[in-house]
Amino acid sequence: MLQFKGSAEFAFTNEELSLHAGGKTALNGKHLKITVEILDWSSNLTEIAWDTVKVVSDDIQLKFLGGNVWTFKPNVPFKVTVSWPD
Repeated sequence: MLQFKGSAEFAFTNEELSLHAGGKTALNGKHLKITVEILDWSSNLTEIAWDTVKVVSDDIQLKFLGGNVWTFKPNVPFKVTVSWPD
């Protein structure tokens, strides 16, 4: 059985999603499931994939607790504690 090993990038802005949801804050706290169907024209294979995301309000203010916040370095493990007010 052949497998399709390609990829396709896509992005949606918050404004685009808000237009379909009924307003800027309509998606706050909601879980979205995005389903994508990709066709590989050369092999005539179709793959279907999905992912989920939880939308949070853009007015959340994070506060770092503990010591100083250091520069983030990719691939280096780190531990951080965050909180936000209710």
